[in-house]
Amino acid sequence: MDIRTLLGCLNTLVDAGLVRRQFGATFIRAAVSAAAEEKQKEIKPMAGKKEPAAAPVLSSALDVLGNLSQRLRDLAQELDAAALVIAEGQQADAQLAERYKQIQSLLRQS
Repeated sequence: MDIRTLLGCLNTLVDAGLVRRQFGATFIRAAVSAAAEEKQKEIKPMAGKKEPAAAPVLSSALDVLGNLSQRLRDLAQELDAAALVIAEGQQADAQLAERYKQIQSLLRQS
C-alpha cells in the first residue's frame, strides 16, 4: 500500500474523530461517546469529493477478453519500443568497440 494513501486514510479518520494523532506518525483509537455518535449522524459530505463513478459493467466474457487483448497489444507495443531502444544502444556500443579495436591496433603498430 502506498504511504500517501495510508496517511490520507488516517487523516480522514482523525478528521472524523475516530482516531487521534498521538505524536509523530503514531495514531491511537479515540474513545467512542454519545457525542461522537451524534456527530456521526450530522456528518456532512466532504468538500471537493465527488461520488466515485461506477465501474463499467461488462456485459459478457467477450468484452472482458476484448479489453484484455487491447491491454496486451498496448504492452506489446511498449515492449517493441523498448527493444528498439536497446538495439540502438547495442549498435552504438558495437561501433565504439570497433573504433577502440582500430585505435588499439594502430597504437600497437607504432
